[in-house]
Amino acid sequence: MLDAGITILPLSSLSDREFELLIYTLLKEEISQSEHGEFTDIALMQGVGERGRDCVLYCNGCVAGLIQCKKYQKRVTRPDIIRELVKFIMFAILDPDLMPNDQKFNYIMCVSSDFNEPANKLIHSFAEEINKEIISSKISSYIDQLIESYESFGVFTKCPPVSEIYSALRKMRLRSHNAVDLTYRITKKPEILKAFFNLKPIISVEDNERAIKTALSDFAKETGIKYLTDDDLKILQARIGNIPDSKRMNLGWVDLFGYPIDFINRTKDGLLKELLLSLSDLKLKLNKGFIDFIIEEINRNILDKITQKLLICGEVHPFSVQLAFPYLARRNLKKVLKNNLPRELYTEYNPDSVKSSDQVINEIRDYLLNIADNVINGDFSDFSEPSELFEFKVNLAK
Repeated sequence: MLDAGITILPLSSLSDREFELLIYTLLKEEISQSEHGEFTDIALMQGVGERGRDCVLYCNGCVAGLIQCKKYQKRVTRPDIIRELVKFIMFAILDPDLMPNDQKFNYIMCVSSDFNEPANKLIHSFAEEINKEIISSKISSYIDQLIESYESFGVFTKCPPVSEIYSALRKMRLRSHNAVDLTYRITKKPEILKAFFNLKPIISVEDNERAIKTALSDFAKETGIKYLTDDDLKILQARIGNIPDSKRMNLGWVDLFGYPIDFINRTKDGLLKELLLSLSDLKLKLNKGFIDFIIEEINRNILDKITQKLLICGEVHPFSVQLAFPYLARRNLKKVLKNNLPRELYTEYNPDSVKSSDQVINEIRDYLLNIADNVINGDFSDFSEPSELFEFKVNLAK
């Protein structure tokens, strides 16, 4: 299932610190691959008392810029940007080591959402637009607000460093990256993508079945258990084909060959019961192990076939991913029943067996959309007993 358009990563779902770590990890990897010629290293700030810096950028050991991360749901405005610039410059006036060379200093703002139109105009025509702000005296009001808000700026109360701030603003280089930019760059780094986001891919039932067969074949080679080929069936037929009906006993999920029916009929109830319970327990363990195996293979193949090849490249919609596991589970796991029930009972207890793929997909789609509507309306009754992670997600949804 494909939808037009780019799929934006849910950057705003990360915590503030997780977003900072994501940006640091991304830039660190890009710098190591020489994708930023003007920078040779990056340092992550501790998260508190960072004085307007989330990451510091270096060029051959010298401070060359900084990254300010803003994890907002809303669009970042023009005043938001200017306040951040002025705040950092005021800290740099107090500590010149923060911006040792203002002639080549790069100020990079990374946001989890986007910028509004006035903010974009400021970013893309910074020299001209910041000069308009200076002439209009709007920046003076921002300076006064910051002096009142930050105890560190108390030294500027009587004499605000207006001219120094104006000079630094005119020399600074402003750059920005929004959610679209970051999504494009992150999806080119699969390891970073997997480290910060929970990926749920989708795969066709045909590919999944082929992969399961391949995996079972590999498993057979490792364990010595193999599929029954035509030759194997011929050997089996040779072994049991000549056994008369009087020495064949069908117990539902297992057949006994070679023991006379009279022997079974005369067996004490305790022995027969023990035999049936043992066989039932063995069959249950095999089925449980096989179901666990199928689930593992479905998840692994979903990851390999869809996450790696489709979702990361934006070729499949995230909602389609949610259809994958329930669809494949309904198609594959019910096959375990098929080997344990008569055809009539199997059809009765597994109505999916007579449904088309489209019918099953549509049912799962409607079910997931209904759950989504319930969550939006504050109804979480479709979920299991709340855990700490569940409570966290509920709070996010609210």
